[in-house]
Amino acid sequence: MTDAALPSHSRIAMTPRNRLTAQDARLRTIRVKTTRLLLVGGAIVCVLALVGSVVVRAVQVAALPTTDIVEGENLIIDTPRFVGRAKDGSKIVVTAEKATRSMSEESGAVQLVKPVLETADGSKATADLGVWSQDSQNLSLTGNVILNRQGGDVATAATAEWTSVPAVLTMRDGVTLRRQNGDQTTSTTATWSSDASQLSVDGNVTITRLSGDRATANSATWAADTGQLAIVGNVNLVRTTGERATSGRAIWRTDIGALELNEAVGISLPSGESASAQTARFSEQSGDLLLSGNALVSFATGQAASARALYQGSTGRLTGDGGITITSNLGNGRAASYVYETRTKRLSLSGDARLSLR
Repeated sequence: MTDAALPSHSRIAMTPRNRLTAQDARLRTIRVKTTRLLLVGGAIVCVLALVGSVVVRAVQVAALPTTDIVEGENLIIDTPRFVGRAKDGSKIVVTAEKATRSMSEESGAVQLVKPVLETADGSKATADLGVWSQDSQNLSLTGNVILNRQGGDVATAATAEWTSVPAVLTMRDGVTLRRQNGDQTTSTTATWSSDASQLSVDGNVTITRLSGDRATANSATWAADTGQLAIVGNVNLVRTTGERATSGRAIWRTDIGALELNEAVGISLPSGESASAQTARFSEQSGDLLLSGNALVSFATGQAASARALYQGSTGRLTGDGGITITSNLGNGRAASYVYETRTKRLSLSGDARLSLR
């Protein structure tokens, strides 16, 4: 069929296409491939973002408990454990039943319920409530504070404060200390130093020995290495056998059962006599009292001065030696030694005795 055979209205104009050059074809192929890569890459990014979100959420849920984690602005932690260091580098551990920290608190203070402080030497302090400062590594304790020392001593108080520098636990308000040997001490405050291994008490100190002997003072300090108790300030001693003593300072040698008094020593005997000396030493076992240095014994009718004097609690006898000088209502005398019987009120002089009667 030819064009002449077709009606005029049926004719279609045929225009030849423009052919792409080789260079244009290559550019078109590159554009198509690039578009495909961009589409595939975008899809991959979307899938990874979705998967990453799911993974992150799963990790977060696994890392944190699902209950009681945040209450308002507070972070709640069950059975927390904090580790700190004292000045000497020794480790301290603080645990509790529950910890609460305000997320707006900048100082790092953590409120604790039933806190427990453990020191490197094995001592442990407990209380009803506490506040742990992560910045300063100090711990405040409130309510039923109990300190159990490794050696067996137990101290109780209403409040306490632990400081890492220096490594000291200070107990306040109604302090009571019960030592392993049966002694009991009450005071206003007590300070236990883990660095120096000593316990000090201050303010209205009362020390009661297992034997019943009692001493009061302004302050006292126990040294763990020597077993000695240093008592300072307005020392007053009352013994179960009736003797009383006062001094400025005293050392209670609990290891050997002896009390040494120093500074302005004054003694009152149960029979009514009194004495003074530079130093005095009570023996808990024998009940004897040794006075040294300007020992002056006063009795009903006079005085006896000597370098030393010994009071025997079991017999009530006073003996003195060294530069004896006697002053009495009957006269004055000198001798090398004397014996005074507190029960019979009889005085005997011996050793080059000289007496001048009035």
